[in-house]
Amino acid sequence: MLVTHRYGYQTWLGGQVIKVMIGTWAPSFYTMENTLPLSAHLETNDLICFVLFWTLSLPILAIRPERYRIPAVLSSVAVTVGVLALMIWALAKQGGGGPLLLDVSKTLGKPRLKGAALGWAMVKSVSSGIGGWAGCVALALCAALLAPH
Repeated sequence: MLVTHRYGYQTWLGGQVIKVMIGTWAPSFYTMENTLPLSAHLETNDLICFVLFWTLSLPILAIRPERYRIPAVLSSVAVTVGVLALMIWALAKQGGGGPLLLDVSKTLGKPRLKGAALGWAMVKSVSSGIGGWAGCVALALCAALLAPH
């Protein structure tokens, strides 16, 4: 069940990427007439891109994992380089990380943390992030263990 949810979510995000790509080539795609009812909570261009991405990505699921190890490694390297290049470009374009990274006290209205208080705040943040993922993993493992019974 978790895999189905994840595939649906990733297909939706992939459809949004397709929508941006088509929108850069044909800007009128963003403003095309919505033929779906409001109760669908979805616009026609979103549905077109969702189905398009789903159609393109579904055959990839038929490939055995052993066969796409090299493409997976190459794509992970390309994505890492691309993300780092995008981050460097954005930081250079904006002239730095801005007030959220330089001085959080201006953004949050709280005093700047130093020393042990800063360290414990970082530990709390990391623990909160790991706790969310750990809870999800534990739930998935419990579901996998209990499913056969």
